[in-house]
Amino acid sequence: MQFFEIDGDNIELSALKRAEDDDYLVIRVWNSGDADSMFGLRFHQGLKRVALLNLNEDVQAKLGGVTGIPIKAKEIVTLGIWLE
Repeated sequence: MQFFEIDGDNIELSALKRAEDDDYLVIRVWNSGDADSMFGLRFHQGLKRVALLNLNEDVQAKLGGVTGIPIKAKEIVTLGIWLE
């Protein structure tokens, strides 16, 4: 059974874990390519909230969804995912 899928060229899952201090998931992806890209996540369960996090898991920006997220070449992006 798949929990979610990642869409995007050269986008690799780096980490999937529970947040240190709250009840949400932390997903880290990185762009292994040499060019900027966009990525998206497809979940097989409803979402309440999605946020861009820093490496300390502090919210940096609330996102409207999990599609069309920009990522630079060789960049790591950390997302917080709150499930229904």
